[in-house]
Amino acid sequence: MSQIELTMKEVLKKTPFSYKINNKLILIIALKPKIYALCDYVYNTIDGKVVTDVSIYVQNLSSGVSSNSEGYFSQSLVFIQF
Repeated sequence: MSQIELTMKEVLKKTPFSYKINNKLILIIALKPKIYALCDYVYNTIDGKVVTDVSIYVQNLSSGVSSNSEGYFSQSLVFIQF
C-alpha cells in the first residue's frame, strides 16, 4: 500500500467517506447510509394483550422509543459502515 493510500485511509477513518485513486486524481466519496425501520407491537406473553407505554432501547446505538396507547412502536435505525 502506498503512502498516499495509508494517509487517505487514516484521514477518512471513522467518517462516512471513502476514496478512490485514479491516476493522480483522488476522489472522496460519501457513503450511503442504510436505514432500517424497527417496528412492532409489544405483547404480554401470559395473556396475549398489548402492553402500552413500554420503553424499547437499542443499547449499541443509544437509541430508544416507547410503545403507544395501542402497544405499537416504530424506530428508524441508520447505519453507516466505516
